[in-house]
Amino acid sequence: MNGFEPGNMRARGDIGEETAAQYLIDHKCTIAARNFIARNGGEIDIIAENEVRILFVEVKSRYVSEASLHYGRPAAAVTWDKQKRIISAARAYLNAHPTNKAIRFDVAEIFLSKDSPPTVLDINYIKGAFVQVKGRNSYE
Repeated sequence: MNGFEPGNMRARGDIGEETAAQYLIDHKCTIAARNFIARNGGEIDIIAENEVRILFVEVKSRYVSEASLHYGRPAAAVTWDKQKRIISAARAYLNAHPTNKAIRFDVAEIFLSKDSPPTVLDINYIKGAFVQVKGRNSYE
């Protein structure tokens, strides 16, 4: 087994996260952290910065096939509960790294071939995929 079998979710996630990180670098961002885990258990795949913002990026990768279309867009996997955990982890990161920059929550959808190793077929980068709304997903 070469680690890139279609069912290997960790390998798929690694390729997706590396692709998203390079996408951000290509778009004039610096990577501040990867796989940031807060004490509360929330995790953020990539934390990036540009001149004006801190970007908290959730990466969702999917192999492209007829069957995969049945499951919908990868971003649909960023459920309300997942958003709450990301926001909570972002709050922990910002407490440890205060900033005056604006923040944004993005989702990077990475579409992969089923080849071994997979190749990146497409990237759909969703800026502002979800927001922290006081009273809704502000749960302090």
